[in-house]
Amino acid sequence: SAQIDSLFEFMRNIGSAITEKIELSRVLTYITATAVRNTEAEAGAVLLIKEGHNLTVQAVSGFFPPPYPVTAEESASERSLMETFKSRELPIGSTILGETVQSGTPVIIKDSRWDVRLKNNSGPGLTHISSLIAIPLIVSKKILGVLAVVKTRENSEFTDGNLFSLRSFADYTSLTLDNLLTYIELLEKKEMEREVFIAADIQQKLLPSKIKPVKGVSISAFSIPAKGVSGDYYDVIPFKGKTAMVICDVAGKGVPASLVMIMIRSIIHLVASPAKDTATIVNWINKGITGRIEIDHFATLSYLLFDGDTRILEYTNAGHLPMLIRSAKGNTISTVDTPGLPLGIEGSSRYEKKHIRLDRGDMAVLYTDGIVEAMNPKGEQYSVKRLEAFILAHADDSAEDFTEKLKKELSDFVGKARQHDDQTLLVIKGE
Repeated sequence: SAQIDSLFEFMRNIGSAITEKIELSRVLTYITATAVRNTEAEAGAVLLIKEGHNLTVQAVSGFFPPPYPVTAEESASERSLMETFKSRELPIGSTILGETVQSGTPVIIKDSRWDVRLKNNSGPGLTHISSLIAIPLIVSKKILGVLAVVKTRENSEFTDGNLFSLRSFADYTSLTLDNLLTYIELLEKKEMEREVFIAADIQQKLLPSKIKPVKGVSISAFSIPAKGVSGDYYDVIPFKGKTAMVICDVAGKGVPASLVMIMIRSIIHLVASPAKDTATIVNWINKGITGRIEIDHFATLSYLLFDGDTRILEYTNAGHLPMLIRSAKGNTISTVDTPGLPLGIEGSSRYEKKHIRLDRGDMAVLYTDGIVEAMNPKGEQYSVKRLEAFILAHADDSAEDFTEKLKKELSDFVGKARQHDDQTLLVIKGE
C-alpha cells in the first residue's frame, strides 16, 4: 500500500543519512522533510526535550507558523515568525506541542476554526494554521520530543489516514533517535568500546515487556545478549483469535545491526495481520529491507501465526534455523523448515508456508545459533543434539519452567567461557 511504501522510503532516507555520516541534524532534516511529503503538509518540525524540561526546535521543513501566541513584531514577516519558532523554548505542558509531550498522546486538529487550542492560528495572515498533527516521540515510556506537521492553506485538512501514516513514522523515528542520541553521546565522550552495550540496550527495548496469554498455547522466551555480536530479536503480536510470533537474527555487530533490527521491527508491526498468511508477510518484509541495508547486514527470520480455535501453527522461514517440534504422542522430535533466502539479499526471493497442529503437550522451539553454538571452556559447542535431548527431557514442564531451566543449563555448560553470539529462544507449548 501507499502507507507501507511511504514508510520504506522514510527508512531509506534515514538510512542514507546514517550511512554517510552520523549527523543528528541531517537525520532530523530527513525526518521532517519526509513527514511533510508523505502527509501532504506545508511544513513539519521535530522538537526534542532539552535537559528534561523544555522543548527546543531541532529541525523544520517549510514555513511552520508558531502554534501559540506571538507579538505583532514577531509576526511581521515569515522570517521573524520562523526565527521566533526556532529560538523559543517551550515548557512541557505549554502550547499544543508541549501538551502533546506531557500527555504522550497523538493529537490531530482537523480544522483550527473549531479547536480552541489553535485559536491564535485560526484567523487570516501569516500565523494561519488550518490543520495540525502532533505525535509524541516515545521509546519504552521515555518521551524524547514531538513530531508535528501543519497545513496552512485555507480549508485544507489532515485525514485519519495521515495520522496513521505519521504514527508509523514516529514509531520508527523514536527508536532511531533514541539509538543515535545515545550513540552520539558516547562518541563525544570517546567511549566507543561501549558501543555493544548500546546495541544490547536497543535490543531490550525492542523485545516485548510481557507476553499476553494466548488461547490454546503458552509462550515463553528469553534473549541474552553477548558482547560484540549480531543482534537477536523476538516478538509476540496478539490479534483477535490469532497471534503472530517472530524470531530474528541480524548479521553484523553493534549499532549498525541494531538499526537494521529497528527497521525490521517497524516493518513487522506495520504489515503483521491475522488476515495475511505468513509467506505473504515475510515476502513484504524482505521487499521492505532489500536494497535499503548493506549486504553484510542481512537477517534470518522465522515468522509464525497461531490460530487459537483450530490450534494450527502457520510457519514461514527466511534462512533461519529450522523449527523443532516435540510431539507429545511418542515424545519424538521433528524438524520443520521452508525454503527461502535470508532477508535483505534478493528482493525477488519467494517464501513458502507450512501448517503444524499443536495439540496439548506438543512443543515448538525456535532459537538462534547462539544457543547451539554456545561453547564451553573445552571448546565444545552445546549443539542441536544436546538441545533436542533437553527438549525431550523437559517437554512436560511449563513453557516458562522450560526456558528457565534451559538458561541454567546453558550457563552451567559454558561456565566462564566467553560467548560470541546472542542466545535467543522462543517456546510455544500446546495447552
